[in-house]
Amino acid sequence: MRKAATVTVTGWAGTTPREISGDGVAFTSFRVSVTERRFDPRSGEWGDGPTEWFTVKAFRDLALNVAESVRKGDPVVVTGRLRTEVWQADKGQQAGFVIEADAVGHDLTWGNGTFRRRVRRDGPTDGPEPRDPGSGGGGSDGPDGPAGPDEPGGAMPADPWAVHGPVSETADAQPDDAELVRTP
Repeated sequence: MRKAATVTVTGWAGTTPREISGDGVAFTSFRVSVTERRFDPRSGEWGDGPTEWFTVKAFRDLALNVAESVRKGDPVVVTGRLRTEVWQADKGQQAGFVIEADAVGHDLTWGNGTFRRRVRRDGPTDGPEPRDPGSGGGGSDGPDGPAGPDEPGGAMPADPWAVHGPVSETADAQPDDAELVRTP
C-alpha cells in the first residue's frame, strides 16, 4: 500500500506546461490556481476567496500528453500525490505545494473536449500495452483472454480507438501518419 497524501484539485492552468527531458525521462511542469468562491451573507453576493497555487509535475507519457494538451487558462483536474517543496530564494527559504500527477484532464464543466489516444510504436513503455476496449479485460485462460500476449499466437489486439504513429515531441507538431479517431 502506498502511503502518500493523494489529492484531486480542480482549477485553472496558470502557465503553459514546460516540456523538459532530463536523464532520458520526459518531464513537464505547470502551475494551477485554485480560487474558492464564497457567498457573503451580509452583502448577499458571491466573491473570490484567497487563491492557492500548486506546481504540477508529470513524468513519462503523461508529461508528453500534458505538454500537447494543456495551455495557460485551461480549466483542469489534477490527481496525484501532494508534496511540499522547499527552495532557497532571494527572500530566503520558500516552500510550496507540488502535486506529482497520476492523472491530468480538462474540467469539462467549462467546455467540451475531444479525446485522442496516441499509441507509441517506437519502443517499450513503462505501463501496460494498449488493450482492445471491447475485449472486456481478463478471461479464464489468462490475464489477456484465451491467449495472453506472452503466449504463442497471443498477440495483443489492435486498439481501435488509437491514433497510430509516433508521439510528437513538441506541442505544435503532428505526426504525418497519425489518424484522428473520435470516441463515440
